[in-house]
Amino acid sequence: MMQRQGWAVYEDTVISAVESPREVFPGYGGRFVAQIILDTDHFLRVVYEENGEITVVPLYPGRRARYET
Repeated sequence: MMQRQGWAVYEDTVISAVESPREVFPGYGGRFVAQIILDTDHFLRVVYEENGEITVVPLYPGRRARYET
């Protein structure tokens, strides 16, 4: 579990985001940004790269209202 600024993020949640994301966006430098919904107001974005194996770079929760229209 990783907890920072009031958010608890578990390893299985990060794995789920990468394996079964709601959406995937292209990221900087060939990376990918996987996104899953956490609750009605928030989602989790996981930035990762694939080089034979998946490496998670950063992850962060975000407010859905900021990114969704």
